[in-house]
Amino acid sequence: AIINIVSRAKPEIIAICSTGVTEVKGDDVEGYIKLIRAKHPELSHVALVYVSTPDFKDAFQDGWSKAVARMVEQLVEPAPADLPKGDGVARNSRRVNVLPGSHLTPGDLDELRDIIEAFGLTPVFLPDLSGSLDGHIPDEFTPTTLGGISLAEIAQMGSSAYTIAIGEQMRGAALTMEEKTGLPFTVFDRLTGLAPNDNLMSLLSRISGMPVPSKYRRQRSQLVDAM
Repeated sequence: AIINIVSRAKPEIIAICSTGVTEVKGDDVEGYIKLIRAKHPELSHVALVYVSTPDFKDAFQDGWSKAVARMVEQLVEPAPADLPKGDGVARNSRRVNVLPGSHLTPGDLDELRDIIEAFGLTPVFLPDLSGSLDGHIPDEFTPTTLGGISLAEIAQMGSSAYTIAIGEQMRGAALTMEEKTGLPFTVFDRLTGLAPNDNLMSLLSRISGMPVPSKYRRQRSQLVDAM
């Protein structure tokens, strides 16, 4: 199946999610992937990310969280082994990782991107559904997903300045990022309400060294007046 997918669709990455049947049978998917790698070195340029997601255990958000954590574990370049994690790594002080939970829509990601960019920062979303599931039709058919984040961008996430995780479900992925790259992180349980947004704006102001843009100060004032 993997060989067929690679030959027909030519993807950069293939995600493999288990089902209840394969889990009950005890299929060694990791072993299968090792065999594929050994027998087909010509597939070395394709990332294969396996996530255990049986339907009899946990919920949608748990599978989402495990998938993001696994991508971080397998695809993000680690901090140099001969240095304490995070020390001596060239950081991009203007780039911020964002790990969005499964409850955020493509529209939410677009809004978050606008907010973060207003502070002079460049957000990198993992995953980024804003360019693929936002309801637009491409000019030409493509057998793989649209938009999103590239493998090269994922690999460089360890050299960002900070990680923002949205939803408690993303704490595991943020911890995986910290363990692998030494990046500090903040988890927001939600971004609905005045207090969480105040905290987000304050954090972005500290990271960027810039004051909160007047646009968002005015919007906050309008919200408080309405309340």
